[in-house]
Amino acid sequence: MYKFKLKKDDLLNANFYIFSKSKKVMIVLYSNWVSSIMIVALFLYITINTINKIKVPILVLILYLILDILVIFAYEIVQKRWFKIFYKTIIDEKFGEFEEIEVCLDWDDFYLYWMDNTGERKIVYASIDKFVEVKENIFIILKNKDAFAVPKKIENIQEIINNLKDISSKKGINYIEELEWKF
Repeated sequence: MYKFKLKKDDLLNANFYIFSKSKKVMIVLYSNWVSSIMIVALFLYITINTINKIKVPILVLILYLILDILVIFAYEIVQKRWFKIFYKTIIDEKFGEFEEIEVCLDWDDFYLYWMDNTGERKIVYASIDKFVEVKENIFIILKNKDAFAVPKKIENIQEIINNLKDISSKKGINYIEELEWKF
């Protein structure tokens, strides 16, 4: 059995990983981005036509163009911030007032055991979608898109990694290394 401290940011990263790999979410984000570009282009067209008719100073057009460019490039930053706030509220409900919780991780031939302040979970290996190793964490991602995170800054991390790789090969679960991933 392995005991370690899990921080809110570790679970937040697990949710961000699932979010960043979801094709449906990416389609929605890109379609919203294209829609915002089309709206900016429409307003730009209207502004240019208005300037030609009423002789507005060129400085107004330049300021408007700068604002449009900022809207286009700020879209991704605003979306990431919104999702960070969304997931943070969910994790805050789980953690409560604590910044970190103590977790116990264990496994046998049939189950992976995860024990924290909300209780004990027996996770059947068939319900695990994949193990993902990123720079700072190892994510245990379930098929229902729930996720658990193991921080890599703990004592026995190499032993845990080796055991998870062994489980993945025996049970047919993908073990993915994405050490360069970031949200």
